[in-house]
Amino acid sequence: MTTAASSPLSSSALNPASPSRFQKCKSKMAARVITVVQCMKECCSADGKTYAFIILGRFLQATAMTGTLASFTSVFFFGPAALLGTLPAVGLFALGHFLVKKNIPLKESILFSHPAVNWLIPKAFIRGQPVGLVNSFSSCWINASLQCIIQIPALRERACRIPELAQFIQQYQQIQNSASQAESLNGENLNTFLIAAMRLREIGEISEENRHVDAAKLFEWLFGQHPLHQFLNITTRPNQVAFPPVGEVLIQLQLTPNTPVHAQTLFNHFFDYNADGIRHELRFINIPHTIAVKLNRIYGHATNPADPTSFQRNLIEDPVEGMDVLTLPQGASLSSVQARYFCKAFILHLGPSLDSGHYIACVKKDGKWWLCDDQKVSEISEEKAMEQMKKSYLLFLDRG
Repeated sequence: MTTAASSPLSSSALNPASPSRFQKCKSKMAARVITVVQCMKECCSADGKTYAFIILGRFLQATAMTGTLASFTSVFFFGPAALLGTLPAVGLFALGHFLVKKNIPLKESILFSHPAVNWLIPKAFIRGQPVGLVNSFSSCWINASLQCIIQIPALRERACRIPELAQFIQQYQQIQNSASQAESLNGENLNTFLIAAMRLREIGEISEENRHVDAAKLFEWLFGQHPLHQFLNITTRPNQVAFPPVGEVLIQLQLTPNTPVHAQTLFNHFFDYNADGIRHELRFINIPHTIAVKLNRIYGHATNPADPTSFQRNLIEDPVEGMDVLTLPQGASLSSVQARYFCKAFILHLGPSLDSGHYIACVKKDGKWWLCDDQKVSEISEEKAMEQMKKSYLLFLDRG
């Protein structure tokens, strides 16, 4: 019986040949043709008139700005009378603004998808998306916190127990559920109330302008009145075990500079750690549906040990992996139920320290991530949200 001789497979057989230059060009041309066809269909659709009005509006706005600039320049040659030319310019700009605002497309444009011309088309307001919040005197810390509170049911339910917050949330939701175009909400009165309420309770340090606070202080104030977590602290000393309750309003995970660590490791350590020879075991009395986690990104050190005034606080900017999903460690509750938590919102701090800088929020709603930067709200990809989450310092996770 004879057998066919076997020969080793060549590298070309194992690895299919890469597309030739002709095939690549053919694929690119086919993609371009498809794009052109889609653009033609878009121009011929009902959106075609919409885009025409928007382009006309932008043209009128540009003409008005040019006319205004020409009028101010002419003052040097023809005197103050040249300023009369700004009157028709104002009218043209108002008309252009009206045409642009009244013709916001209801879906993303293929025709204007290129970044160079994408700015021409205002973004459509998607019903249910987060609403932009006006920054009133450095209130970004409040705006970022409110976006998280409103989007997460457990936080919203607690906030609605406070009349001033309940009224603001109602206004927010009316815009969120009924607006046909992007609108913003000014919460200056609410900001004034929150700052006054927090000062009365001596929670946190208010800045010199009495406006800027660490965003975490707002949640400490809110959860201090309406707890989100209920813990039991089991402390074990030599020949002694105690069970005092503990008032942890936030699950605080301490970071160390230049020390890569996984979020789950920090989470586990929160529930079981040793301090000064005493073992602490934290237990949830009732497993919550939502947990609030704070990454302590501030550390202090003395530049001169002999000088007590040389103490400095620095910001830890190291990314933390694994914040999107946290599993409750075994023994972290009084029941045997296992729970996993998935991140639904987080707050980022941009700046040299938590005493200053800028706060923005990322919230997940209906499967989409939204970046909320005061009045500006934009949808971002899952990948970008995951990257930003590594740099966050306040996170809110729901039980899956």
